[in-house]
Amino acid sequence: MKNSLQHIRWLDQALFWLFVYLFILNDYFHDSSLAESWHWALLELTLHAAIVYIHYFILIPKLWQPKRYVGYGLSLAGVFVVFVSLLVYSGLGELLLIEVSVNNLTMMLLTTLLLVGFSCLYWYYKQWFVKTNEALLLKSRQLETELQLLKSQISPHFLFNTLNNIYSLCQQKHDNAALMVTRLADILRYLIYEGAQASVPLHKEVAMIDNYIQLQLLKKSTSQNIDLYTEGMDSQHQIAPLILINFVENSFKHSNFFNDANAWIEVSICVEAENKLVVEVNNSLARPALNKTKTSGIGLTNSKRQLELHYPQAHELKITQHNDSFQVNLYIQLDR
Repeated sequence: MKNSLQHIRWLDQALFWLFVYLFILNDYFHDSSLAESWHWALLELTLHAAIVYIHYFILIPKLWQPKRYVGYGLSLAGVFVVFVSLLVYSGLGELLLIEVSVNNLTMMLLTTLLLVGFSCLYWYYKQWFVKTNEALLLKSRQLETELQLLKSQISPHFLFNTLNNIYSLCQQKHDNAALMVTRLADILRYLIYEGAQASVPLHKEVAMIDNYIQLQLLKKSTSQNIDLYTEGMDSQHQIAPLILINFVENSFKHSNFFNDANAWIEVSICVEAENKLVVEVNNSLARPALNKTKTSGIGLTNSKRQLELHYPQAHELKITQHNDSFQVNLYIQLDR
């Protein structure tokens, strides 16, 4: 950012002084040839630039502030006095003005004063530009911090519950214990490495969701009323990580999947024409959850915020609660 600002600053200053030089050069054409005019114009430009940069780098930063305006005014007047004395007593006035007169000196001073005024405007512009970029950078960092925090909130209780299940199965010497450890390791690996990225291949996100579902099914072997359907994905489709998992986890929670033998969950993840991602999550709704589901909980609030940050104006989320089911419809315009 700093190098970029430095480049812009010197570029616009170079263009400004080129314009001023051409303006001065045009004035010298009236009394001198081109061979003589260019170096007289360059000499006058050097004098103007010296005053402008003394004003810009010394007087404004050190004196242009409350309670020091008198010192600023006196210092600026002193610079002009030195400038006029240089023109009158060094012989530069005769070279640049041809005739050292009050009228010619006044015109020269007015030109310099105009350039000093431009330096004031440029100084204020630069302060505004730097502060605006710093504010944008701070906001970007705050949003990045918020995203990382949101990602870190992916159901801590899921991890604790899974570890408790694994512990119980280990005590029973159940064959599923080793499978659960493998599935959990894959999920944690994804959360740590892929979850920190700005975007991941969509097929990896779906594979993590499938791992999550398979891990949950290992806890309950009496029911397989869950379906994951995918279509239209390829290796070029990218998505922000850990946005979809909350919707799937929410379906397990509100369907009471582990206590209700009739509970069901359907997950569909498809990419349609023009890279439009269509996600549908449907689940049965357990009676005790009917009054709680409308608030949707931290998980869905988390996902909504991530969608706002990652896909502003590029997503649509619809959440519908029926008498005995809960439905999430999500549409995202993906980048490739």
